Amino acid sequence: MVAPTPSNGIEVDIEDCTPDLVYGNIRRTSFRGYVMAKYEALKMVSLQHVTEWRLPAARMAALVHLEDPAVSVMYDFKQRTPQAITVCASLDEAQLKMQQADQHWLLVEDESGKRVGLIASEDLLGEKPIQVVQERRVARSDLRVRWLMTPLTAVPAVDFHLLEVARVGNIVHTMGDSPYLLAVEDMTDAKGPVLRGLFLRHQLQRQLHHVVN
Repeated sequence: MVAPTPSNGIEVDIEDCTPDLVYGNIRRTSFRGYVMAKYEALKMVSLQHVTEWRLPAARMAALVHLEDPAVSVMYDFKQRTPQAITVCASLDEAQLKMQQADQHWLLVEDESGKRVGLIASEDLLGEKPIQVVQERRVARSDLRVRWLMTPLTAVPAVDFHLLEVARVGNIVHTMGDSPYLLAVEDMTDAKGPVLRGLFLRHQLQRQLHHVVN
């Protein structure tokens, strides 16, 4: 293939050249003309009348089996950034944030923005709030996320790379009675491990159509 003739009048064989040399010659002639000749323009859509925007929902299979890949039941933080709430937020604020994010859990951050815990819809609606109200002798409206969250350091975790060959059955066995299981990367990094994903017990039960015990 021959690139457009450069200003010195010498034709350049693209197959025998480095990309820098090729595109350097094209750039000196008509880069746009070359692109228009080689590639088709994509069909565009009109956003003129759009008044509201949504983020994509984290789609997970409605039904899975024990032999399915483990990642098929994991919330992958690389595909969708998890929503977070502060430790000082009220339970009503946490519930509203979950509804807005269309997910049943949130990461919890402290006042400095450091990730410190997890909280799920079951923590807000189950017996846990009632126990904390009785223990602290406060009104439910005064409850804060920090009192109901599960610290990240207390959540069982596995190396994400193990999930490349793991199955859903491995996850069920590993989780045991825990409501959560984290997938992490770069455990030896001085900056701290990377939170790559999350498994939720109640979500797994819905996908398996079976009580996990």
